Amino acid sequence: MRPGTIAEAWQVLQAIPEFDRRRSLAQLQDRLPAGALVLIAQADGQPAGCKLGYGAEDGSLYSWLGGVLPAHRKTGLAQRLLEDATLPNTGSTI
Repeated sequence: MRPGTIAEAWQVLQAIPEFDRRRSLAQLQDRLPAGALVLIAQADGQPAGCKLGYGAEDGSLYSWLGGVLPAHRKTGLAQRLLEDATLPNTGSTI
């Protein structure tokens, strides 16, 4: 797991067949506020999944969007993304 950019997450989401590919990078950027959570899961040095979230009004982390590429499912990456989800600069978790 590593912090990533919205552009990296968007590229991962584009490769997940269940997601709507009509969502543009600009739409993701508009939806996520500054300081949003962007986590990238890697396998063999390549992006294999992502988790996006942001701070809710009550100070908790709202886990908004995420997924794992089909070739890397059932490996525990989705669970690790959830476990590692911490909002930058606040420490808020899911």
